[in-house]
Amino acid sequence: MRDTFIYYFQAEFPGHTTKNHPVKVPDRPCMVVEELVDPDGTKKPGKTRWLPLRVEYFWPEEIPSEFPDICPIMVECYKIGVDAFTEARTPDELMAAVGPRLGKGTLQRYHKQSGTMIEEWHLKGLWPHTIDFGELCYSSRADVEINIVWRFFEATYTDHRKGDECPNSTEITTPTPINSISTTG
Repeated sequence: MRDTFIYYFQAEFPGHTTKNHPVKVPDRPCMVVEELVDPDGTKKPGKTRWLPLRVEYFWPEEIPSEFPDICPIMVECYKIGVDAFTEARTPDELMAAVGPRLGKGTLQRYHKQSGTMIEEWHLKGLWPHTIDFGELCYSSRADVEINIVWRFFEATYTDHRKGDECPNSTEITTPTPINSISTTG
């Protein structure tokens, strides 16, 4: 029998925490390290940043009551973002409004057959980058799928097979509009 795995994701924002939802994750969290080349040809690591994490939430027809769990977070983040972008005159003012409202997330990978947790990521500075609600036509099928691309600026990885924790954070200590809540790549 082939081993299979399942992911769970939980988001926590001020005033609301979601359940630990089963999700589909095409890629695990990963960091990009830019390479700098000096005039003499010497290569060295440059800036680092986390790539956005795409998470597909799905609710089968049998458990529709869990669907609204993520909605209050999306509504609150949208409201905060609109207010901040409308009222802020500088990037510092924008971050003063949004920064304290950034969330945390936990992504866990389990071995499906044994139920054993294999890996875990703790994400900090979490903010929804894009949201795709799909077709929103439930006449032919009642399953609900929502794709959310999450931005974050820090992550800690734990390999539960070995018990090793590997903190990986970018050089960014305070998120900026460019790296955390911008809608550009």
